[in-house]
Amino acid sequence: MRSTAGIVAGFLFIGLAANCGGDDSSGTNNTAGTTSVVAGQGGENTGATSNGGTSSAGKSSLPSAGEGGGPAPTGCTKDADCGANATCVDAACKKNDGEACEASADCLHSCVDKVCVPGADDGADCVVDSDCAHTCIDNVCAPASELGGDCDVALGAGGAGGAGAGGNGSVNASGGVGGDNGVVPQNPDCVAPLQCVSGKCLTPDGEACKDNVDCIDTCVKNLCAPKGGLDGACDDDTDCIEFDGGKLICDPNKHVCKLDISSPCQDGKQCQSNRCICSDADCTVRTCKTPDSVCQCKWSPANSESCDNGSANLTKTTQDPNGCTGANFCNAGQCVPNDGGACTIQCVYHAAVDNGNGNTTPAYCTSNGPTTCKAGYHGEAGGDCTIQKLTTTCSASCTCTLN
Repeated sequence: MRSTAGIVAGFLFIGLAANCGGDDSSGTNNTAGTTSVVAGQGGENTGATSNGGTSSAGKSSLPSAGEGGGPAPTGCTKDADCGANATCVDAACKKNDGEACEASADCLHSCVDKVCVPGADDGADCVVDSDCAHTCIDNVCAPASELGGDCDVALGAGGAGGAGAGGNGSVNASGGVGGDNGVVPQNPDCVAPLQCVSGKCLTPDGEACKDNVDCIDTCVKNLCAPKGGLDGACDDDTDCIEFDGGKLICDPNKHVCKLDISSPCQDGKQCQSNRCICSDADCTVRTCKTPDSVCQCKWSPANSESCDNGSANLTKTTQDPNGCTGANFCNAGQCVPNDGGACTIQCVYHAAVDNGNGNTTPAYCTSNGPTTCKAGYHGEAGGDCTIQKLTTTCSASCTCTLN
């Protein structure tokens, strides 16, 4: 667009030339006014030419005003023009990483949280964490996730390994690349100290928690911890480990993990019911039974939850850990000493009798039966009562035998 000022100047020049022109015969050209005028919109500014010469209005050499297309250049040509905290990029000073900023346009890279940082801003596409100012989650730059938020198991471009074996996905089960002594480095996708397990940011052991779902393992007394084994601390059943052939539950009074009903056991203290009962005839298998199970020297199958005095007897001479061991064993459903003791035959001596007619009845012995065997045994005579020579006593052998 032609400048209005240029047109006016042209008319003015023509008028002056008509009134103040030189002598035609002198051959001298009088130059009209030489004022240079700046175009209002950066357009061309052309002066008029007189009959005798040329006006030098010309084009403006100053920057054009009003043109868009980004922040105005600051005029730098090298980094030194910007000072120690900025870099010259396309004639504009850009703040270096670490400097305060208001927008990414102020920075050499990106403005995040009012600070210039390397990497792309949140929302940009990415491949690895180092592409972003914060981190790369599902191929998009984003801030680190809070508890329960999304994360990528791998660190950066293939860093630490993922969740470990063992059924609970714990990162402690299998250390990833770059960890010392099995400790997995902090995953940048999660706010510290959260760790990434199966695509979610969860709390590691030893850190505060409110619920089991907050933790990599479980939450016990408001701290994340591994699931408890036998006698391990617990708040509820889910705080206890699972295993083949049995089940651990949380004792609501002691707050420790104990074996549930029908679980294999070796001692009553292992069972939440405190009843570890024989579950085969020789008591080689024992399982936890209900608290009201009372069946010394008895047994019930492993899949039976209880046992009572109507249950089957243990095999003769089998010991029952529930109070019939050591010097005792079971017999016919009763707990008896494993030593029946000694017994004697109560023999009565009868002296010879003179009948007064020349006949004499010889001395003899009679028996009242065995005595003194311990409970659960009976005496068995080894022979009849006999009179010992040259004595007036009788005796017989006796053995205590299980009833």
